[in-house]
Parts: sequence; C-alpha cells; structure tokens
Amino acid sequence: MSRSPGSSEQRKADSARHTSQEMKTRHSHVRPGRQALTLGVAVLLAAALCARSPIAVSAQTATLWGIDACDPAQSVVPGTQSTMGNPQFMARYLGTSNACGSPGLTPSEVSYLSSQDIYIMLIADPSSVDFSSGTADAQNAIQQAQSLGAPPGTAIFRDVENSSPISVSYIESWYAAFESSSSGYVPGFYENPYSGSGSFPEDYCSAVSVMAAISTGVVLWSDEPEPNYGNASPTEAAAPAWNPSTPPCSNTTVAWQYLEDGGFSAGSWPSVDVDEFDAADESLLWNAPKGPGAYTPLAPFRVCDTRASNTTACSGHPLTQGGTLGVQITGVDGPSGQSVPSSAQSVVLNVTAISDTAATALTVYPTGYALPDTSNLNVDADVNQANLVVVALGGGGRVSIYNSLGSLNIAVDVEGYFAAPAGSSDVPGLFHPIAPLRICDTRQGTGTACSGTHSDDLLGPGQWTRVVVSGCPTGDPTCSSSVPANSTAAAVALNLTAVSGTSPTYMAVEPAGAGGTCPSGTPAFSNLNVNGGTNLPNRVIVPLGPQQDVCVYNSLGSIDFILDVNGWFGNGSESTQGAYFYAVSPLRICDTRGAASVGYSTECSGNTLGPRGTLTVPVAGVDGLPPMSGSSPPVAVIANVTAVSGSAFTYFTVYPANASLPTASDLNATPGQNVANLDIVQLAGSGANAGAVDVYNNQGSINAVVDVEGWFQ
Repeated sequence: MSRSPGSSEQRKADSARHTSQEMKTRHSHVRPGRQALTLGVAVLLAAALCARSPIAVSAQTATLWGIDACDPAQSVVPGTQSTMGNPQFMARYLGTSNACGSPGLTPSEVSYLSSQDIYIMLIADPSSVDFSSGTADAQNAIQQAQSLGAPPGTAIFRDVENSSPISVSYIESWYAAFESSSSGYVPGFYENPYSGSGSFPEDYCSAVSVMAAISTGVVLWSDEPEPNYGNASPTEAAAPAWNPSTPPCSNTTVAWQYLEDGGFSAGSWPSVDVDEFDAADESLLWNAPKGPGAYTPLAPFRVCDTRASNTTACSGHPLTQGGTLGVQITGVDGPSGQSVPSSAQSVVLNVTAISDTAATALTVYPTGYALPDTSNLNVDADVNQANLVVVALGGGGRVSIYNSLGSLNIAVDVEGYFAAPAGSSDVPGLFHPIAPLRICDTRQGTGTACSGTHSDDLLGPGQWTRVVVSGCPTGDPTCSSSVPANSTAAAVALNLTAVSGTSPTYMAVEPAGAGGTCPSGTPAFSNLNVNGGTNLPNRVIVPLGPQQDVCVYNSLGSIDFILDVNGWFGNGSESTQGAYFYAVSPLRICDTRGAASVGYSTECSGNTLGPRGTLTVPVAGVDGLPPMSGSSPPVAVIANVTAVSGSAFTYFTVYPANASLPTASDLNATPGQNVANLDIVQLAGSGANAGAVDVYNNQGSINAVVDVEGWFQ
C-alpha cells in the first residue's frame, strides 16, 4: 500500500521497510588495512550457563490477527487469550461517545495492551450529526489520539455503519483535514463493501475521481467476513474480502474482519470481532511504550553465544546476511541463578559482534514487531565490538537481532531489566539523571582522582582498579550534581572509554566488594572490546559497591581509560523520587544526512555537523514521545547515537540543551568510520530548548543519527 507524501513522519513510516537495508549498508564502511582482533575470543567472551531452550529464527508472517470489541481490553483480552491465544492487535474506539455507547480507549487500557504485547488499532466515531463534512470529526479524532499519546504514522479508521452514512464530500474533507494537520496520522475508513454501509464503495470511488490523492492517502478496513468464517480457526490467515477489483478505483485495504461478535462453531468464544491486518503495513498500528518500569541490576550473564561448542541455545547459529536471530531472555538462568522474570518490560543487554566477514550493522528489537529502520551496532569486518542495548521485550520474553551484511557470530550478555514496581512508595530502581560528569581519567594531569601525576596511570594486563564514582572531582569546579555518597544509589550509568591501549584487549566493570576490594580473577563477561591504539567507548550500567565504587578490568597490554557519569538508580530510600522508564520499539528521530540520499526526512535532515559544531536535537514531543507541556514531562532519554563517515578523528558529546559543554565524551570516531554508542542523557528542563539535547562534534565534518529506545518520566 502506498500513501501520499504527507508529513515527514508519514514518509519515514512509508519508507521504513525499503530503507532499513539501505541505511545499514550506508552505515557499514570498510576501512582498508584494518587488522583482525586477536584476542582469543574464547577467553574474551566465555561464560558458563545452564542448558537453553532451542534457538529460533524469526520469520515475517503475511498477516497479523486481532480483535475489536466495545468492552475495555481488560475485560475481553483474558478470555480471548484462553480460547484463541494472544491477539497481535486490538481495535478500540476513541472518545466516550461511540457506536457502542460505552467508554472508549483509556490510558490504563493502553498500558495494559502494551504489557500484553498487543498493538492498538484506533477507531473514530462522529462527534456531530453532520455527515456531509468530515473536517470536525477528523480534528476531534486527531485530538483524541494525541491526548492518548498515539505516535505519528498511526492510522485512524472512521467507523461507517448503517446508522451513519457519509457522503463524497465527507470523505474528501476527512482526508483533507488529516493532510492539513501536522499530526502525521493516517486517515482511514472501516466499512462493508457489499452491504451495511449504504453507498460507501461508490461514494469512495467518486471521491477518488475528484481528489486522486485519496486513492493512495486513505487506508481501508473491510467489514466483510470470510464466506466460510464459521468453520475457520480464529487465527487462520484469511484473504481480504475487498479484492483489487472491488471497488475498481483503488485497493488500499489493509485490514478485514472475518468474524462478528463471537460464535465460532468450534466452541464458545468471547464477545469480540476477529480481524486480520496486512503485516506489511503494521506500522499503521500503535505500538505503545512499555512502562512505567524500575531498574533491577543483575550480575552479568550470557544468554546467547552463536559460536560452536558453548552451552547457550544460540551455539552453532551464526547470523548470515539478512538473517534474524530470536533470543530468549526471560526464564534463562545465569550461573548464580539470576534471571529476567516474565514480568519484565525491557532488558539491558551488552551485544558483541564477533569477526564479521563484512562491515555490517546489527539491529536489536522486540520479537514479533516489525524490523525498525534503526541500528544498534556498526562494526567493520574482522573486528570484535560491543554496544549496550536497552530494548523492549517482545512475544514470549524474546528479542530479535538482525544482521545487515556478511556472516558473523554474536554474544549477548544480560546486565539487568526494567519491570513495573511492586508498590508506589520507596520504589528502588528509579533513575536520577545528571549532566555528563567526568569522574575518572587515568591520563596525566586531567584533574580526577584517577589521573596520573607524573605520567599516565595506565591499567596493566590482567589488572583491576577501583574507582569511587560519587561526589565531584577536584578538577571540575562546575560540578553541581553527582552520584550521592550516602549509599542511596544502587547502580550507576557510566560511559567507559578505552584510550590508546598497547594491545587489542577487552575491559569489564563490576561493583567493588566489601572494604573496596576488587576481584582477583578474570571476569566472566566483557563490556568493551577494542583494538590497540584506538579510542572506543561503551555504555555500562553497573551496581555500586558499599562505598559507591566500581572495579575496572583490563585484559591485555596497558591502557588509559575514562569514566563519565550520566546518572544513577536509587535504592528506594533517596529523598527525591527518581523517574520511571518507558521503552519503545526503536525509533529514528534524527538523521543529519540529506533526505534525498536516505529516502526519508527527519527533523535533522541536511544538518551535517562541522568542526566544533553543535546540533540541537528536539526529543520531547517528537514522533509520539511525551511533550514537555504535559503534566509529567520526560527528564531523560535512552538513545543510540551513530557517527557516520566523518572527515577527521573526532568525538561527540551529548548533553542537555540548556547546559554548558561538559568535559565528557560519548562517542569516538576515526575518519570514514561508522560507529555507535548508547546514550543515557538528561533533557533540558527549561529554556528555549526545553526537552532537547545538544550533540557536539569536535573535529571535521560528520553526520549523526539518533535512534530512541525509551525515555524516563
């Protein structure tokens, strides 16, 4: 189904499937002469795990099945799940006045459906009795969808019943109202092509003949059931009733209904209508954010390693070009019995790409959802490289990992998870963002407790070193907010940067033990893999030791390192409550490359960063993210930031748009390289750029991409 160009958000949704491969190809840039990493990856990435469930490789189905009902989701979904299985979407009315005569979709329903991994399909009903003009009805539906937080690109289907006939001019004005708005929503109609909708097919074709853009700008949901629906399975794939020849003017049918109000002959079913939706257009459905969630850190453990001869379920299943790997997250035990519970909404993973045969990009997303037009990890051929990923869990507590080019192995380590808290007071795991703060830099004269006095304070091979992360360093008189020293911080968000090591190596970060002691052995996991002579960061979320301290390990050679703090998670006893986390399927909000070169437009299109240039990136209120004007505005965002093909050695610093440029960095890139790092960054809380972040580039000209994985609110 094609649609008219519409807004930039619509164009982005339309092109997601087409451009995802193109984007990842553009992100993958092979640098000549790059040497293979010779780390002995069996030692580098080894971890002993229990036996796993069988590996699964996802496959895109032709259709999604779902339900629509007058009753709230909480009252009909459980019965649907017990008799038919978990629906992939549910259609509900907007507003309180509708054909059902019952309350429409509520915020609590949105949260419930999200917790059940169920997409939301929006239905609009007339707000007036004037069926000749659809302008007011469209404006009302748009306002209702916005008040619930539905993102741009979501379709709103106008209900057409026998009791609410509409005219040619209504169809035209309904469409025109959507096109003239800045909402980015897609107009649609629910109707019966053969009976029950009056002359809708004829009126629709007449409207198309007057306004040709309707033929590609409006989507349709057919009310015509399958002829033999009485003998069908509730989840059986059914052909759309409105085929391309009926009506003759166009066919933009994306959904169809083949069971009305229960009654399969196979048994007793809940009072719901059963529908199907074209999976190729599932971006028209609302994938609501998962949350609110609080963070629980875990001792890192491996759930997947595709190399042969290990104990994970992924063993022997390397990712091939264009391949997708499903990874079970919930219910998998680590060596000490730690695991992610089925109640988890999202998970924190360290994903390592191992010795790819070509430069590639990996995308991590919830299993069962559409492949997003985003990336998490960009890596050259024959390199081992890791990136932290925060991702919503999909169906069955799984995530999917897509590989763009070549063949490679991957390792996936769990670091923690977000889940709904048990109570409303003294909640542990809530986030407290701070502006980026450099707490440790082992290079000489850099003004932190780690700094060398006469030479660099290098970390040697097989060595651990302890770092206290609370308080303000003496070398930063501007420090105003830091990790508290009163033991109320349970975990901390750090950016670990490896600086110019003498050998290929890996690094790891763990909480310090009693009395500030560090481990004496080799860690069973890694946070950062880096070549010799290279500067490379990775984000780490790590529990704190009793003295607000962590231990940093280096495997081979001697190396400098930097720790920048971006915030901390409380233990529930802090004096000021922190923020809850809301996860979404990855969402691209900024790409500074020209729209013509990538096939879509974002708010940053054409704004390549120059030397010492700063780009302000609006976050709050963009593409369905909560606005600053709401009663509970977002305070921080988790986003994957990718540096694309710069002209010089450089680094990015990402920080609140109302703050001064801090002494910190988030991402280091060499000329021509595409490299990503996860950012957990505070949003500007006030001023002209409230709700935004600044991205600073140090040297040369370079493009930047920002993909949102969730926010704190």
